[in-house]
Amino acid sequence: MKISANRYKTQRGIALLSVLWVTAFLAAIASTVAHQSRSSLQITKNRIEQLKVKQAVESVILLAIADLINNADGDLFSQNQLGSEYGDVDIQLSYFDEAGKIDINTAPATIITSLLNVIGVDEGQSLTISDAILDWRDEDSLKRANGAEDNDYASYGYLYGSSDADFERIEELKLVYGINELIYQAISPYVTVYTQDYGVNLSVASNVVQTAVNNATTLSDTETGKVDLDEFDDAETFNSLSYGYIYTINASAVAKSGISHNISVTVRLDRGNTFEPFTILKWMQI
Repeated sequence: MKISANRYKTQRGIALLSVLWVTAFLAAIASTVAHQSRSSLQITKNRIEQLKVKQAVESVILLAIADLINNADGDLFSQNQLGSEYGDVDIQLSYFDEAGKIDINTAPATIITSLLNVIGVDEGQSLTISDAILDWRDEDSLKRANGAEDNDYASYGYLYGSSDADFERIEELKLVYGINELIYQAISPYVTVYTQDYGVNLSVASNVVQTAVNNATTLSDTETGKVDLDEFDDAETFNSLSYGYIYTINASAVAKSGISHNISVTVRLDRGNTFEPFTILKWMQI
């Protein structure tokens, strides 16, 4: 059977077109697979880099804790900024002795009010927040002059009441009546929940805390308009002698690739304990 020349050319053209379509389809599949492979490879590389940076930060923090344990004069690490390199990862460390901060579970209203004043909160709002903090941490339901208890939180539209217990973390301050995000960010570097001390060790305190403590020693209940059983005698200096046992270490790491990892760790040291020389109180990614 003979096929005409035109029909033969048509069939060849269809076959060629089919081959081209199949080739293009296979090329598209190959390109997609290659792209997915490159994406997967990049994701894997990024994940490895993230793990490397994370391990570098954690290793340096543990080395820092070891240095603190072996350092008898803990005040050397009170507020130091240290930089180091761990391979191709740049790490910045900040050490803070918690003894230089104000414990919101034990500090009297006078010193809390003074701190609020120093960070820029006006007098009236400072008194309100200070009373609200003390109402939050005490076990009773008696409202202080400017404070807030369960009924007040309900009337203000909150879905919770006063805790009537110690603060477990400083982040809990965000729940206290009168404290907004701006005030929390301003006060959080200067307060703690770990020292269980009404006073502050001024030798390891920041300038802000030192000013707050010094101002608090000049205030009386009459001057602040407050009568509070939690207040101490006017002659009390709020100056603690304890230091060198509880530290917060902030570590920030950045690799050359731009991948970063930040951790904040609070640790309690027990230098005389061979088997458990330290306890992690808080380990948080920031």
